[in-house]
Amino acid sequence: MAIKRAYGWSDIDTEILGTVPVYIQEISYSKAQEKSNGYGRGSSPNRRGRGNKSVEVSITLGMETVVAIEDYIRGKYGEGYDLLDLEPFDIPVTYDNGERVVQDIIRDFEFTSIGRGAAQGDQFIDQELPGVASDINFNIAV
Repeated sequence: MAIKRAYGWSDIDTEILGTVPVYIQEISYSKAQEKSNGYGRGSSPNRRGRGNKSVEVSITLGMETVVAIEDYIRGKYGEGYDLLDLEPFDIPVTYDNGERVVQDIIRDFEFTSIGRGAAQGDQFIDQELPGVASDINFNIAV
């Protein structure tokens, strides 16, 4: 039996605002839904309620990519605007291990917090940028 090739970091490709950020260091995203059991007669649940869905997204980018996005914003909106003013946009995340391509799409993403940080000895400056999205479509047809 042949060994299947696993997906690794080098198999991931993504775009922000139509450009490929070469200096993306990390991306994490998840979708959750509130659910709880309901009880009636007896001691076991006999129904289940479903509440709101929520999405969490965090992207860690190299400072070069953050500056490129800020330059895009200044060109589109003018001076005085920053990442928090950016209109919602989709982020495709493609996994391609040479055997199968899988794509997720983070829908209507917006940054929720921005900042800067660096420490003595840093050879690379990366910035973690959390955000909010309306939905995530997992494993869509490519």
